[in-house]
Amino acid sequence: MTDQGWNTPAYGSPGPQTPPPGAPAPGYQAPGYQAPPGYQQPADFQSGGYQQPGGYLQPAPPMPGYQSAPGGLFLDPATGLTIPEGTQVASVGIRIGAFFLSFVLSLITLGIGYLIWGAITWANGQTPTQQVLGIRCWRMQENTVASWGQMFLWGLSRSVIDYIAFGGLVSFVMMLVNKDRRTLYDHISGIVLLQDPNKVLAPPK
Repeated sequence: MTDQGWNTPAYGSPGPQTPPPGAPAPGYQAPGYQAPPGYQQPADFQSGGYQQPGGYLQPAPPMPGYQSAPGGLFLDPATGLTIPEGTQVASVGIRIGAFFLSFVLSLITLGIGYLIWGAITWANGQTPTQQVLGIRCWRMQENTVASWGQMFLWGLSRSVIDYIAFGGLVSFVMMLVNKDRRTLYDHISGIVLLQDPNKVLAPPK
């Protein structure tokens, strides 16, 4: 009550307003933001066509048909196989060349030397010929380089199939016809031959 009497709000008029929690107090003014001296806003920023400043490097777009896969692998569109990045499925030409090169190396090392050499390189998923050509045997199920034992089984199945009548011919035709370029003994062993020029599959030193 004041000197003029009761000071009550008229009926229907809003009463005192309480600011919501976190709202600035009455009379508060937010400090205005000022751009640093010399700053110029891009001309196309307001139009929605903002572009990165000059000199900014955008990542290179992937190759056509390239599809990433988890674990540093990618889906090779040419063969339909998921293989490690930085490698490629050995071509038909290089596999034919490896076939003849193995005979040359066997003659040079007198056979027994080639076997001893192979017993060493198998631990790295390679035959001596594959070591010379930069090829490795890759296990499809485990996504790992073939172990010594798996290389032994791969070589054994290859020897058996090659000595069976028409076995070697069937494997050769499969390599030519199938887009994954795998032979019969490759399928039996679950192995695919990969060219590894950058040695991304090489064991750590």
